[in-house]
Amino acid sequence: MQVSLEVMDGLERRVTLCLSEDQVAQEVQKRLKVLARTLQISGFRPGKVPMAVVQKQFSAEVRKEAISEMLALALTKKLDQEHLRPVILPSIEPLPRAIGVSSSDSLCYGSTFEVYPEVQFSPLKDVVIRYPEVAIEDADVDHLIEKIRKERTVWIPVDRPAALGDRVKMDFLGSFLDGSSFHGNEGKGLFVVLGSNRLLEELEKGLIGAVSQETRTVELTFPQDYQHKEVAGRAAQFTMTAQSIEEPQLPELDEAFFQDFSISDGSMDGLRAMVRQRMEADFAKRALDLVKNQVRETIYERNPILLPKALIEKELKELQLGEGKELDPAELEDLARRFVAIGILFGEIVQQTGLKLDPLQLRAYVRSLAEEYDDPDQVERWFLSDPSRKDRVEAILLEDKVIEWVLTQVRVERPSTRFSELMGASQT
Repeated sequence: MQVSLEVMDGLERRVTLCLSEDQVAQEVQKRLKVLARTLQISGFRPGKVPMAVVQKQFSAEVRKEAISEMLALALTKKLDQEHLRPVILPSIEPLPRAIGVSSSDSLCYGSTFEVYPEVQFSPLKDVVIRYPEVAIEDADVDHLIEKIRKERTVWIPVDRPAALGDRVKMDFLGSFLDGSSFHGNEGKGLFVVLGSNRLLEELEKGLIGAVSQETRTVELTFPQDYQHKEVAGRAAQFTMTAQSIEEPQLPELDEAFFQDFSISDGSMDGLRAMVRQRMEADFAKRALDLVKNQVRETIYERNPILLPKALIEKELKELQLGEGKELDPAELEDLARRFVAIGILFGEIVQQTGLKLDPLQLRAYVRSLAEEYDDPDQVERWFLSDPSRKDRVEAILLEDKVIEWVLTQVRVERPSTRFSELMGASQT
């Protein structure tokens, strides 16, 4: 068999495989003889079926099978010899005739595929990764307890004019100044907290001082950059009726409140300890996420590589089905390229460093996920019984191992950081 390799553009490779008819005929005969020894056909004793009968009935099928297996074996051997790692399993297609093949009775096939790029990693000794640390202060704990109280606000009806911070249940009807209507111009039973900026500023201000069942009319001009283009920049008027007014009431920090959080000793100190523990866990997770992003960006920026088109296309399809569907095509492709590059680079780090996943660690991680459900044993079996789900979990844990390894190769700084500074708006 003649086997040749052609290096094409980028990461594309083509292997041409040519079989002579003599080679195929010899292999077919050998397989037919083996088949004849065990073949059972009505009218013949086992193993005594004439070769002419065997050839007539099975030669076409055996020939197809023989060619397929000979080609697959030869392609695998060539890939091993050349140290090629195809991105996806290569397919083999028949060719009309291969260049450089002298025999006219040769059967030629081709396999075109992309390979993973070779990676020579840039040194990391000069890289600085910032890993934030925090000392949570009492004021931070107080702030979060107050936030928890606000999340449990109870609204109490009041018989007075509406003020900032009140919740108003209202009906509204809007129109352009010429009387024509527009999409979304009417609503009934809408709750709005005055000062929350849920509505346009003019509308919320127009409800301040209103009493129950009072109707008011407000004129305004929609902003030029308003999300609904049909009304952007146009003048309109709204008629609003306040159906009811409620004021917020925060829950007391009493025994009932503590019980909601399963505070064993039912005390303020117990609540503060629980909140502090939650804050420390949230901070640690956020800090680790920031570190992971720094590592990913460092590895990506310092190690530019050629990327397989097949993997980019696959990633694009997944992004279009998921969270990336709101991005424009250029942003989407850039995101896909980054994901593919980081995946390849992290995989190469695993290969070059010999990082391995402890099966016990895998089970422990899956168990931690399963514990959140009513039947952890069933969920654990569900995770581990499907290879694709198991592979996804392994990929997460292997990435963590890569992150840990990279942190041993760089200089890690641990700046002291305020809790509110790191957590940002999510904790305000």
